[in-house]
Amino acid sequence: MACTLHLSNLVQSTRNGGTGSCPIIAIPSGKETDVEDVAWGLQTADALWKSGERLDAIVWLRRAAQAAGDAADDGRALEFARSAADLSDWVASQPPPGAAVARVARKQPQVRPASAGRVRTLALWQSHREAAALDRFRRSKLDDPRLVLFSDPESRRTTSFRLLRDNVLAKQKPRIIAVSSSAAGEGTTTCAINLAFALCERPLTRVLLLEGNFFAPTLGEVFQIDASTTPAPSMDLPWLEPYRIAEVVRGLHVAAVVWPAGAPPPGFNKRWFDMVIEYLSAEAYDHLIIDAAPLDGSAASAQVVGVADGTLFAVRSGGTTTRALRDAAAQLPRDRVLGVALMDGDR
Repeated sequence: MACTLHLSNLVQSTRNGGTGSCPIIAIPSGKETDVEDVAWGLQTADALWKSGERLDAIVWLRRAAQAAGDAADDGRALEFARSAADLSDWVASQPPPGAAVARVARKQPQVRPASAGRVRTLALWQSHREAAALDRFRRSKLDDPRLVLFSDPESRRTTSFRLLRDNVLAKQKPRIIAVSSSAAGEGTTTCAINLAFALCERPLTRVLLLEGNFFAPTLGEVFQIDASTTPAPSMDLPWLEPYRIAEVVRGLHVAAVVWPAGAPPPGFNKRWFDMVIEYLSAEAYDHLIIDAAPLDGSAASAQVVGVADGTLFAVRSGGTTTRALRDAAAQLPRDRVLGVALMDGDR
């Protein structure tokens, strides 16, 4: 049975004399009168919905509603709010992928053979649902407080990271971005992680978050990546070791440094690192984010950061001194310094 449902305007249709309905909810269309923030929210929600990211699409639709309210467009704000509620109810009513497959299997002997188009549609629907379920499972395992966009996606801190993303992208769109600091404990890892998440929120954007601190690697601990973690496709290459590159959620891969228990972290080899960056740069990533060690004068730290198109410095008021920051920035060409991110309250 084919039928459509456009948000709050529930339209039931029938086929071959049937009387049932099967709601397929879509994101509302934009209008020329929509302000920029509303248009961007709707476009993002629509792209996420079509790719199977149902819950994230609802979040962006609610952001469009808030933007419409801020613009005093109460009619559109109410329309989006009602639509988001309809979407949420519909998503909650859907059976898990396993139940859907079982139900189709039971009914199959009683119906005509499905057309090729219907089979493809069902396969795509199942793959989207299963991928979304896998995303939720992975998210449930990650509880590190540095994962701000995971733990509190609508907080003011999360908004700050999204603003940071927009400001970084405005600087000639750097593709390889290093996040460093003048000293340890400035919030570098928190900044790199959430900048990567904020970047992959953009529609059809693929991001690689890369461990660049070979003295004290932490991404493996944060994302629970170890030697047993399944590598991402095309990343199961022996020469990439000690990197283990895994897909955390759709659109975001993490390259963690993995080494045997009880052994010291692996040392840094500039020739190998340059080869890895060259290989990863040729992959279909829109951005590479490097969680780098502090620029404290060591050659290895400067060499890691040196491969980036630009470097962002994490700083802490009352902790980072002006002199230390200037000394760190002086190790880079001036046009490679993107700016600073104030990380008070983060580690």
